[in-house]
Amino acid sequence: MHAPVRDNAGGAKVASPDTQEFEMAVRILRRLRVSPERAKRYLAQARQNGTSLQVEVLADPDVNETAYFAEMAQIVGLQHLSDLLPAHVLPYDRPFETVLSEEGKPLAAYYRKASGRLVLLLCPTCRQAAELAEFVKRHPAITADLAIVAPSDLRRAVLTKSADVLLARSMNRLFVNRPDFSARLVTNSWQSAALGALAIAIPVFSFTYPASASLVLHALSSLFFLSCVLIRTVAIPSAGAGYRPIGELPAVQDMPVYSVLVALYREDNIVGDLLVSLSRLKWPRSKLEIKLVCEEDDQATIEAVRAHALGSTVEIIEVPSGGPRTKPNALAYALQLCSGDLIVLYDAEDRPHPDQLLEAWSVFNASDESLACLQAPLVITNGAANRLAGMFAHEYAGLFRGLLPWLARHHLVMPLGGTSNHFRRKSLEDVLGWDPYNVTEDADLGLRLARLGYECATITRPTLEEAPDELSVWLGQRTRWMKGWMQCWLVHNRNILRLSSELKVKSFLVSQILLIGVILSVLIHPAAYVMMIYSLYEIYNSNGMEYSAWMLPLIDGASMFVAYLTFYYLGRAASTDTERRRNKAGILFVPVYWFLLSVAGWKAAYELFRRPHHWQKTPHKPLVSAQPSPPQLRI
Repeated sequence: MHAPVRDNAGGAKVASPDTQEFEMAVRILRRLRVSPERAKRYLAQARQNGTSLQVEVLADPDVNETAYFAEMAQIVGLQHLSDLLPAHVLPYDRPFETVLSEEGKPLAAYYRKASGRLVLLLCPTCRQAAELAEFVKRHPAITADLAIVAPSDLRRAVLTKSADVLLARSMNRLFVNRPDFSARLVTNSWQSAALGALAIAIPVFSFTYPASASLVLHALSSLFFLSCVLIRTVAIPSAGAGYRPIGELPAVQDMPVYSVLVALYREDNIVGDLLVSLSRLKWPRSKLEIKLVCEEDDQATIEAVRAHALGSTVEIIEVPSGGPRTKPNALAYALQLCSGDLIVLYDAEDRPHPDQLLEAWSVFNASDESLACLQAPLVITNGAANRLAGMFAHEYAGLFRGLLPWLARHHLVMPLGGTSNHFRRKSLEDVLGWDPYNVTEDADLGLRLARLGYECATITRPTLEEAPDELSVWLGQRTRWMKGWMQCWLVHNRNILRLSSELKVKSFLVSQILLIGVILSVLIHPAAYVMMIYSLYEIYNSNGMEYSAWMLPLIDGASMFVAYLTFYYLGRAASTDTERRRNKAGILFVPVYWFLLSVAGWKAAYELFRRPHHWQKTPHKPLVSAQPSPPQLRI
C-alpha cells in the first residue's frame, strides 16, 4: 500500500511536478500502455489534490503497483524484486514497528538474497527515480547493491516479519502504561472484596430482615428507574433527525489523509456490500487509506476481499493469533499501521453516508484540538422486519439522534457507539487507543477521552445498519454489550474520587446513570414486577385497604410506567415520520423488550466472571435490497 500524499522524506508534495519527475512518470506510464488522456487526468488530479503524479497513478485500481515499479526499475537500470521472504528483510535505519505508521509504509530496507548478498530495497518517487538513474549511470557497480520494490510488496513482508512485536505492543500498551484503565483484570482488590461481601450480605440480610430488604429493593428500583427517566426526559425536546449543513471546506490540497478501519471476522458473505459502501465515500482516493482488519486464520474473509480488484489505497491487515479474539484487539493492532491524521471506524455491515467524512472534517477543522471524536448516528433500516428489529430501531433512534447529541451539546461525557467514530489520530494515540480486553471498547473509549480532558461531539450524516431480527442473535449481541458496560463501570470506578475529579460533577453523575443506572434498572426489572405483584397479593389476602399499604406497589408501578414512557417518547421524538408510523404500537412492546434486556443483563453478569473477555460474534446477512456486487469491484 502506498503512503497517501507524503513523499519518502515525509514532506508534502507540490502540485506541479518538476521536469525530471514528470518525464520519469510519463516514461513509466508509456511502458504500461496508459493512454495520454488518462495521464492528463492523473496530472489534473495531482494538481487539484496537492499530491504527486505517482500518488494519483497508484491510487487507480486499474494500475498494478508491482508492474509500475518493475517498469521504473527497468528505466533506472536496477533490479526489481517481488515475492520477498519476510525472514530475509532487515531494518534500514529504524525499527520496522516505528516506520510502519510514520509514513504509511517501510520506505527502505535491507534484503538478504539467496546468494547471501545484502541489497538495499528502495521504493522511490519519480523524482528520486530520475536522480537514481543519473547516479547509476555514473556508478554502474552500485546496481548489485540496490533493488527497487513495490511499496505494498515490501510492506507485506515487513508486516509478516514484525507481527509478533506489533501484537505484543498492541495487547500490552494500555495495561503496561495505564493498568487502572485496562479491563485485563476485571476487578481490583477492593472491588473483589466488596463484591464478595455483597454476595454474602444480600442473601443473609434478605432472609433475616425480609421486610427491610424488600423496602431497600423497592427504593433502589425506583431510584434506578427514575435516574434513567430523568436523563431521557431532558433529551426529548431537542431530539430529532436532520442534516446540519456542512461548513465551508478548505482547499482540497489541505485535506488530510483519512484512515478508514474496518474490523472483519467471518464476514466473507458481505464483503461485496462493504466495498460498494466504501467506494461511495467522497474523499480523494489518493488521500484515503482503507484498512480491512482480519484475523489471520479467517482465510474465507481474506480470500473474499482479495477476489476484488483493489487499488493500493486498500490494505488487508492480518491480525496474528495469540491475543484476545476481540474487535478492539484487532483495532489496537491496526492503529499502529495508520498514517492518517483522521481515523474513522466502521463495521463490516455499515453503509456510511457518502458525505460523512466531509462533514466530520469540516467540524474538526472548525474546532480546536480538545475535540477528539465525532460520533455519526446509526440508523436501522430493517425495522419493519419484525417487532424485535422495530424496537431495536426505535432504541437506536433515541440513543443516536436524541441522547448522544444532547450529551454532546452540554459537553458531558459521551459513551460512543461501536462504529462510525471519527477520531483525531493524535488524540486516540494520547489515550492509548482501544483496550483489547474490553468488549464494549466504544463506551470505554468515550469515558477515557473525557477523563483525560478531551470532548466528543456528534455529526448528522448517518451510517445505515441492519438490526438483528433473530432473538438468539440479538441476545448474544446484547449480552456482550451489557457485559462490556459492567466492565467499563468496574474499570472506571476503581478510584471513585479520582473519577469524579476528572469528569467533574455533572459528567460523573451522567456516567453513573448511563452505566450502572441502566444496568441495574435492567437487572432489577423482573424483581420489581415480582415485588409489585406480591405486594398486591398480600393486600388482597389481608383485605387491607389502608393508604400506606398501597404505596410501595403504586410507586413501583409508576416508576416502571414512566420509565417505559420516556424510553418510548425519546425514540419517537428522534424518529422520522416513516419510522413513527412503522412503530406506532411500539409502546405496547416496551415491557416485553425490557424483559429481554433483563435476560441479556443476567446472562452478561454470569459471563463477566466466567469468561469476561469472550467476544460474542454477531453474524450479518448480505443486503437483500442491494444489487449484486460485481466480481471485480474497483475501489
